Amino acid sequence: MNNYRDGIDFVLVSYTTPEYVKQCIKSINLFFDNIPKNIYVVCNYTDKEKELDTLTTMLNDDVIVLEGIDQNKTTVITENSFTQSGTKIGKLDGNVTGMGSYYGAWAINIGIKAGNRKYVCHVHQDSIFLNECADELMKLTEKYCFISNRWDPGTLFKEASDRKTELGMARPMMLFTRREFYDDIESENYVENGIWYSSPINVDWRDECGNLTWYAQQKGKEFLILPNTYWFEDKRKRYNIHYDEIKYWHRSRDEHVLPLNEAENEQCWLENKPIHFHHGRGGYRGGKDRIQKWIDVTNEYFINIGEYE
Repeated sequence: MNNYRDGIDFVLVSYTTPEYVKQCIKSINLFFDNIPKNIYVVCNYTDKEKELDTLTTMLNDDVIVLEGIDQNKTTVITENSFTQSGTKIGKLDGNVTGMGSYYGAWAINIGIKAGNRKYVCHVHQDSIFLNECADELMKLTEKYCFISNRWDPGTLFKEASDRKTELGMARPMMLFTRREFYDDIESENYVENGIWYSSPINVDWRDECGNLTWYAQQKGKEFLILPNTYWFEDKRKRYNIHYDEIKYWHRSRDEHVLPLNEAENEQCWLENKPIHFHHGRGGYRGGKDRIQKWIDVTNEYFINIGEYE
């Protein structure tokens, strides 16, 4: 095993919304201020030169911008949205995942492979950290192989008729682990053995699509799902999820520290401290007004806690 430097590699995937990326990086710099770190932003694009240049100009020199995946052929652009079309890709249980998640997973892999620090934190562009949490997260990885912000009941194995929670998957809007966890997975050669689908760059993990959950379950490794606000009452009814299945990680949307209560927003806690807020739908879904609202609300939060002016 390599001797990785202490500290954290943060990996973000940018797609269509660099304004979100900038806010997420602000929160990383605020709440992981005293931790050695690298921040990798992998740019998935429809116009490589324009979008890479926009990110490089917008972000500080200490952020490492990497070229990601060309999504031009499958991107459908309307006035207020960027959506993905095209053939969907099978994943390890034989189900399918959307092209956007597939491309996002490639980009995650590019960012992870670029780093070499002891810890890795993948975080979605349309989210921010809410408080300091580095010490707690690093300590928890001594017990858990990874820490995730959300659990989706039944979504890894959608064909399961009983929809038991153990048949779901951890979602990686914020996923924290030690790098050796990824090294152990890669050493198993799942792609070569035909167990996992992978990207043309031949990487053996895809956080977006359930592989990490499946690997941990197969190996009998414990992972930690943080309490969050995603499975609120309306969504439980919509997906026919019984409250008993999710009560041990569910909390009320009324506990959001940001004044945003749209259906896709979710906040998670570490113990009783809110640490992460995911805005949901990171592209131009909802239009520029929704993006600006996110910028205004997050800036106000930073100012109110005395961490940003």
